[in-house]
Amino acid sequence: MGHLLALALLVALLPLAALAQPQPPAAASVPEPLRPWIPWVLGDVGPEACPFRHGDASVRHCAWPGPLTLDLDADGARFEQTWWVDQATAIGLPGEPRQWPVSVTVDGKSWPVVARDERPVAALPPGERRVAGTIRWAALPDVLRVPPGTGILRVTVAGKEVPFPHRDAEGRLWLQQSGGAAEAMDRLDVQVHRRADDDIPFLLETRVELQVSGRNREVLLGPVLPAGFVAQQFAHSLPARLEPDGRLRVQIRAGGFSLVLVGRADAPVATITAPMPTGLWTEEEIWVLQAHPDLRQV
Repeated sequence: MGHLLALALLVALLPLAALAQPQPPAAASVPEPLRPWIPWVLGDVGPEACPFRHGDASVRHCAWPGPLTLDLDADGARFEQTWWVDQATAIGLPGEPRQWPVSVTVDGKSWPVVARDERPVAALPPGERRVAGTIRWAALPDVLRVPPGTGILRVTVAGKEVPFPHRDAEGRLWLQQSGGAAEAMDRLDVQVHRRADDDIPFLLETRVELQVSGRNREVLLGPVLPAGFVAQQFAHSLPARLEPDGRLRVQIRAGGFSLVLVGRADAPVATITAPMPTGLWTEEEIWVLQAHPDLRQV
């Protein structure tokens, strides 16, 4: 071959073992005399120990949000949310300057709230944290701002559950809307496109397109990468993370979204087989091969 080859393939999903991910050393592997020093050694690590985004180590995500529960009526809003925090970090709260959260607690203790870019935030220590608070108003507003990093909302208005809360791209929750019959069904359509790049190292870009309707919910997709590949970059427009078993945990809501995961082979590649999913996935994948005849013949 003397030119770039692009070959479209439909690949049937075949069984493979789940993707193995590297894990940090267990405390038991540290010699006994040094174990009391572990907190001291890790104390100044800071956000460098948090997962990074898009292959860019300068952008870190140190907190994973749980569902945000909102109980709204004509007097105000009560909210509650659980966060998993890897390193001390500031998380966003519902509200804005005209709808400022008050009586905020973390694990039942009164907690300070500060403004950042005119949005309320609270600094949380590491661990699993339960955040709660209230917002007061004279009448139920049309819109309430919610943290953009939160994927799942559970909303009640005047004691009535809102099964399909409507949130726009700017993170605004619209409260004065009525759901149509077309919203009554939970549906998730998954399309997968992969680009295999026969470079050194061998790279595999996987693009997962999601079309979602119905409720806010959390799903597991995949495993995504074939055996012998490790994640290198991950770009996503929804709260998402790669689990140790190679599946993607995603907090989805109605709309269309893209997730792009780039993996690299950890050894020379002779063949590639798509993984057998144990979570939600598509029955067909579209593959494209980018050959490099200056390196080898395919």
